[in-house]
Amino acid sequence: AAMSVVGFAPRWFRPTRQGVVIAAREGAAMLFNMLPGQTFFRVQIALSGIFLGSAATALLLYARQITAAVSQLIGFLRRVEFPHLVQSLRASPLKPLGTIFRTQRVGTLVAGVASAALLLGGLATFVIAPTTDFSEAGLAVALYSPGVFTGAIYLTLSQGGLALARFRSVALATTLGMVAGIAVSGVAPIWIGIAGFALAEIVQHLLGGGWLWRGLSRYSSTASAASEKGISA
Repeated sequence: AAMSVVGFAPRWFRPTRQGVVIAAREGAAMLFNMLPGQTFFRVQIALSGIFLGSAATALLLYARQITAAVSQLIGFLRRVEFPHLVQSLRASPLKPLGTIFRTQRVGTLVAGVASAALLLGGLATFVIAPTTDFSEAGLAVALYSPGVFTGAIYLTLSQGGLALARFRSVALATTLGMVAGIAVSGVAPIWIGIAGFALAEIVQHLLGGGWLWRGLSRYSSTASAASEKGISA
């Protein structure tokens, strides 16, 4: 009933063999879009235990719990924005990148403010209480704070891809980002400690987001060419 009020009334469709195959393929792509992120964090925990020891791993977990909580809030905002994003892309399919960022600007703004707040709060804790246990914890939160914003940008592009039904492209971007992030996680912490894991997270977001940006730009060019061809015909 609630979905009917907002214009998304559920309807019954008889399943077909082709529909089941398509649903299974797209569902697998959606699942594969979620699994790499879970794998990435667990690999980081294992590598932290190997390279940095239990104390640094505890700081890693503490910082990630705080930033993950903020990222979950931003993810909720993204889900609220998603139906409007789908409608906007249907209405204006020729320039998807502009539509994707414009439609999700509230979540992006919240991410920027939250990232800055975590950075300043973490640094303030590090400076104000330099001889307490909170000092290192504050620094760890500050190191991970940029990942809140880069993760939000990646999620913006990811939702754009999902709204355009580019499930395999999003899954591939997530996998490429995970592989790059794990590679950085296996090297950077040796020299820069826990900051290496924070850097790996940013690399994961930037590489995955770059891949999606490239794909959505090509989608825009293809859609424009098809539109012009249709008009000329």
